[in-house]
Amino acid sequence: PLRWQPTPESVAATVFTEAAATGQGAAAKGGDDLDDLLGDSQLPNVALIGTSFSRNSNFVGFLQMALGAKIGSFAKDGGKFSGSARDYFANPAFTQTPPKLVVWEIPERDLQTPYEAISLAR
Repeated sequence: PLRWQPTPESVAATVFTEAAATGQGAAAKGGDDLDDLLGDSQLPNVALIGTSFSRNSNFVGFLQMALGAKIGSFAKDGGKFSGSARDYFANPAFTQTPPKLVVWEIPERDLQTPYEAISLAR
């Protein structure tokens, strides 16, 4: 009977917008920051690797809001457990500008898939 069934799920749309910088420095005014020699001070210090769920569920937006920091998203569609990690760690951008924190989103369904040895070298 309908009364024994769980209540239907509801989905709420969320929208995140970035607040304008309020600092007094040149970077906050849109100019060059002379202390930033290589121009990488505005790069994200947090990298997200994961699956399409990270992108499709607005996980990046929620994570940015919770951490109060910009997130570099390197999630990959169809990458399963380790696809995005393998590609991200093999990328020269990782070794040249490593993040301070890596968040690895792993869907529960992938925890039960058989282990396949991977090689980071291509």
